[in-house]
Amino acid sequence: MELLLSWLNDDLQLSPPVTDMSSSFRNGFLLGEILYKHNQIASFTRFSRKQSADAKVQNFCLLEPVFRNLNIKFDSKTAYSIMQGDPGTVSKMVYQLKMTMERVEKFAAPVSMRDNTDNKKMLPCVPARPSHRDFNEKASRMFDKSIRNMIENQNDTLMEGTIGKYKVEEEKQKRDLEQIKVRRASEQHP
Repeated sequence: MELLLSWLNDDLQLSPPVTDMSSSFRNGFLLGEILYKHNQIASFTRFSRKQSADAKVQNFCLLEPVFRNLNIKFDSKTAYSIMQGDPGTVSKMVYQLKMTMERVEKFAAPVSMRDNTDNKKMLPCVPARPSHRDFNEKASRMFDKSIRNMIENQNDTLMEGTIGKYKVEEEKQKRDLEQIKVRRASEQHP
């Protein structure tokens, strides 16, 4: 674990330093940053730092085809486990990503059309396996649908937060009503 934290913070210098891997990777943003720093994602602008369900789904849907091209096992269950902060799944994914990026660095010639101004490794963005357009599109749609079915609906989460304070008040009023009934009953039967 310490080696992974050292790789993330010292070698890659991720934008927010990682202290707790299970909470830092929950929205997928830092996984995208790792891939961007290794030139595996052309544009990092579509990734979001937000913790909302929609932002998480969007980030993981952007990650899924990249992981597939790198031959890293990544399905909706894995994404959901990362979103839930499962430390074993997170550390396993970061470790697989580290090993894959080291393999790409070792066996690929440095190539890039961009200036190296943002601390990116100049590696080729070459998929580890050939692309099958129809399969990839269907796999991405299926991943999106599966992860959206697993994750809690953001509207439901917001509704629960709003309703929660009213439920507390409802319980308080029920207790008060019971106390009033008990008091009235004791007053009627001295």
